[in-house]
Amino acid sequence: ADAPLGEDNEPAQVSSRSHTLLTLCVECSMPLE
Repeated sequence: ADAPLGEDNEPAQVSSRSHTLLTLCVECSMPLE
């Protein structure tokens, strides 16, 4: 896992999953043209 530990006191898996969801939301909001 490349994600730093101890961030917001959350496991790396949770941080990665949250980051992925945010990225997907941004991509959906900003479609590639």
